Amino acid sequence: MTTGEGAAVVHAPGARSVPDILVRVEHAAKAFGATQALRDCSFDLRAGEVHVLVGENGSGKSTLVKILSGVHLPDAGRVEIAGAEAQLRSPKVAQEHGIVTVFQEVLVAESRSVLDNVWLGADDTWRARVSRREKRRQAKDSLEELLGGPVDLSAAMEEFSLSDRQACCIVRALLRELVRLMTGSDELEHAGRIEKATAASRRGAPVLSVRGVRLRPDGKPIDLDVHAGELIGLAGLEGQGQNEFLEALWGQNVIGGQIVRHFPGRDVVVRSPVHAADCDIAYVPRERRLDSLFSWMTIRENFAMPTLGADSRYGWLSPRSSRRRFAPYVGRLKIVLRSPEDAITTLSGGNQQRVILARWLAFGPRILLLNDPTRGIDINAKNDLYALFGALASGHLAIVMLSTELDEHVQLMDRVLVFREHELFREFDRSELSRDALVAAFFGESGED
Repeated sequence: MTTGEGAAVVHAPGARSVPDILVRVEHAAKAFGATQALRDCSFDLRAGEVHVLVGENGSGKSTLVKILSGVHLPDAGRVEIAGAEAQLRSPKVAQEHGIVTVFQEVLVAESRSVLDNVWLGADDTWRARVSRREKRRQAKDSLEELLGGPVDLSAAMEEFSLSDRQACCIVRALLRELVRLMTGSDELEHAGRIEKATAASRRGAPVLSVRGVRLRPDGKPIDLDVHAGELIGLAGLEGQGQNEFLEALWGQNVIGGQIVRHFPGRDVVVRSPVHAADCDIAYVPRERRLDSLFSWMTIRENFAMPTLGADSRYGWLSPRSSRRRFAPYVGRLKIVLRSPEDAITTLSGGNQQRVILARWLAFGPRILLLNDPTRGIDINAKNDLYALFGALASGHLAIVMLSTELDEHVQLMDRVLVFREHELFREFDRSELSRDALVAAFFGESGED
C-alpha cells in the first residue's frame, strides 16, 4: 500500500527487474450510508507477491477485498488490471480478469455434490468449459493433496465438516488461475491471559455433570463435572468428537448416559436443546451465518430474538424495550455500529459475533457453550472476547468452549479435554498445558509413561 506521495523504489545495478504490476488500486473510497468504510486506499500487487491486509473490525479490509472481487463498486478511485482500467461490476467480471476470492464465510451449495461445488460457476450457461472426466480428475487430485486422503466426489456437501467444506472452496479458487493460498494464526496478547491463581479462586460448585455419555455406540463412557466459574476447552484434530460432545452438553444426540444440571437442592436431567434453555444453558453455534444470524433483520432484532418476551406487553412488541436492553451490551462487548436499526449484515464479522454473544448473555445463562467463537475475527476482537470470557467466569458463569486454536487453550483454559476417535483421550489442567503437550495428545501420545 502507498506510504506517501512521491515514494519510489530504487534498484541496485544488476539487480533482478521488478515484475510488472498485476493489480493496482488508486485512491479507492466506499461508503455505506453514513459509514465511511474505505477512504483513499491505494494498493499494488505484483506477480509472485503475497500480501496480508490487517486492521481492526470496520477498518475496510473486507470492503477492499469485495471491490477487487466485483461485489462492490468504489464510490471513487479506480482499479487497474495489467495496466488497464477495469470496471469490476460483478464477481463474474472479476473472475474473467483472473481474480477469484475465497471468502471468510463458507459458500457452498449444501445439497449438491463435492464435484459440483468445486466447479460451481465455472461453466457457461449452455455448455461446459471442461469435460466431466477432466473435472473429476482435477478435483480429485487437488482435494486429495489438500486434505491428505481420498475424497468421495459424489457425496453431498452437507455431509462434510466445516473444514472440508472450506477446503472445497479453496480448491474452487485454485482451479480458476489462483496459485497459492496461505493462512496463519494469531498469537494471544497479554490482555487475554488469565492467571492461575485467579482461575483457582473462582471455581465453584458443580453446575453440570456428564454421566456415562458416549460419542459413538461402542465408545468409552465419559464422566466429568463442570464447575461454576470454570473455563473448559474442547480440543483435538477436526472430527474427533469434540463437536458432538459440546452438542451433547446441550441435550442434543446424547448416546447413553445423562447430562445432569445441578440446581440448589435438586438435579435435572437435560432432555433436549429446548429443555437445556429452560435449564439456563446457552449454546452459540460455530457457523454464525447459517445457524445464528437472521440476515434480513436489524442488529436490534437479531439481539432480541430469544428474549422477545422481555419486550412484549399485552401482546405487543416494543422496539424501544429491546433497544434499551441492548444498549448496555454495546458498551460491555465493544460493539461498533452506527445504529441498532441497521441491518446485521452491515457489521464486520467480529461485531456480528459480539451481537450473537450479547443475545445469549441477555438470556441469562449460567452455563455457556461456545463452538469456536473466535473463528474468522481479528486479533483485537479476539482479545476483547478473551477478556469478556474471563470476566464472565469471574462472575461464576461456567464456560465450555470448543476451539481450533492451540493458543486459546494454553492461555485461557482452566482445563482442556482432548478428544480422539470420538472418545475423551486426555484431560489437562492448567499446570500441564502447553502447545507441545496438546499436539502430542492430538496424535495419540498420552504423556503418562
